[in-house]
Amino acid sequence: MINTDKTTTNKPLLDIAGLHPADNGIEFQGIRGNKKVLWMQHGNNHHFTDLPEAKFNLLKEQFLSDRAAYDFISKIHSDIKQQVELYTYYMYGDLDGTPDIKDGVLAPAENFRDTQDCPSLLWHNKNITIDGYVLNPAQILIIDNMLKGYPDKYIVAELGISHSYFDGIKGKLLKSTNCSCSKELIIKAINQKVMLND
Repeated sequence: MINTDKTTTNKPLLDIAGLHPADNGIEFQGIRGNKKVLWMQHGNNHHFTDLPEAKFNLLKEQFLSDRAAYDFISKIHSDIKQQVELYTYYMYGDLDGTPDIKDGVLAPAENFRDTQDCPSLLWHNKNITIDGYVLNPAQILIIDNMLKGYPDKYIVAELGISHSYFDGIKGKLLKSTNCSCSKELIIKAINQKVMLND
C-alpha cells in the first residue's frame, strides 16, 4: 500500500542556546568524564581555552567573589584558568535554551549537579530552583527520591525522619513551587532539570 498522506511533520529544533548560526549567546557544556568545558556560539563548539578574554573575566570575577567555591577549587588546581574552567563546569555544565552569557551578562547558575552531593551546592552563587524558588538541601534530597519513584513511606525511612517532619517539608515545598500535588512537582522538577543527570 502506498502512503498518500500529504501531511508532513517537522521535527522540532533542539532548544539549545548557541546552536543556531545567528545565536550570539554563549552556552557552556560540561564534559562529565574530565570536567572540561566547551562553549557554543553561532552553532560552533569551542574549547574553553578559546573563550574571549572579556567573557572569561566575567566568570573569573564571579568565581573570585565566591569564597566557598574558591576554597574548594583552589585545592584542586593552582592555575587560575583551570580554576575558572572547573567553576564554569559546576555552575553552567548543562545544555539548555538559555544562554549562559548574553550581551555581556552572565546568567544565574543552572540546575546542574555533577553528583547528588555536588560541592557546588555549598557555594554562594549556586542555587537549585523550581520556578525561582531556591530549594534547600532537604528539599533537594526529597525531590531526588521522588524522582526515583519512591513512595513517601520509603523516603521517610530512607532519610530517617518522622512522617510529620517529612509532611511539613513536602507541604512547604509544594506551596513554594505552586504545585498542588507530588506529580505536578515531579513534572516541574524534570522540566526545570532539577534531577541529577547521571
